Amino acid sequence: MAGDSPEETALRRSDLSLVLNELPLFRGLDYALLREIAREAQWMSLPGGATLFNAGEPPDALYVVLSGCLGAFSPDDRDRRRFWGRIVAGDTVGEMGLISGRPRNAHVVALRDTELARLSSEAFNRIFRQHPEAMLRIARLTVDRLELSQSRARGGLHGARTFTLLPQSVEVDVAGFAAEFVKALSGFGRTELVWSVRAGSHTSHWFHRIESANDYVVYVSDSSPGRWSNLCVRQADALLLLARAGSDAGHLTSRAWPRNARSSCCCMTASSCAASRPAGSTSSRPWPTTTSRAHPT
Repeated sequence: MAGDSPEETALRRSDLSLVLNELPLFRGLDYALLREIAREAQWMSLPGGATLFNAGEPPDALYVVLSGCLGAFSPDDRDRRRFWGRIVAGDTVGEMGLISGRPRNAHVVALRDTELARLSSEAFNRIFRQHPEAMLRIARLTVDRLELSQSRARGGLHGARTFTLLPQSVEVDVAGFAAEFVKALSGFGRTELVWSVRAGSHTSHWFHRIESANDYVVYVSDSSPGRWSNLCVRQADALLLLARAGSDAGHLTSRAWPRNARSSCCCMTASSCAASRPAGSTSSRPWPTTTSRAHPT
């Protein structure tokens, strides 16, 4: 997939205005304004599971998601925290606090390895007060997000879109399971299977484009901890732990997983094919229940 070479990545980072112009929120704005925003903004990377900010903190910046995905969660304690929604590429987060002057009202966590542009509150006030059209777009985005969060609260949460398969050992037929799992998911939407051989050297922008082009993505982890396995976990909405029937899941269930706040772990046997109903599914096709759950959200 194009757009992921070191040279292209360096070019994107060297001229943030080009990246901003690709996003719906900024598309069509005066290029001089985009250059001004780009000069003031800081490019930052947030690994999956990392916290961007917590509820109650002072509003110090506006963030633009360039690639990846963030999740907004209710300001409750972790064991009672509710998922409010995704913040995807092209969206902003933090603008409500800057406009109202009130503390953050949500916990925001990276659901994927995510790249953002950070615009400080001082720069936000200086730039957007001089450009009413840009401020109007931000205001409309805020209203749209409030309406969307209310509709999601009435309709329930969306299901998983990205899955990571974690084999207990090299003896587990993860390739066979992956093929059957992708075949099943394909009945609900476009699905892509991603292995380390194909994707191990790519950047977060490449993963963002893969996930944007598909309804579901299935990542296949290695059987032992490592860079690729950790990356797969960070990209996942749901973790599926594969173990042979009658065996101990071993290091998989005791492992300290990256704190991706939406992920859930499902222990599965080689003779079962269990999964949560995928996002957007209205089919009556039965989806077997999992044998156990871990890694609470």
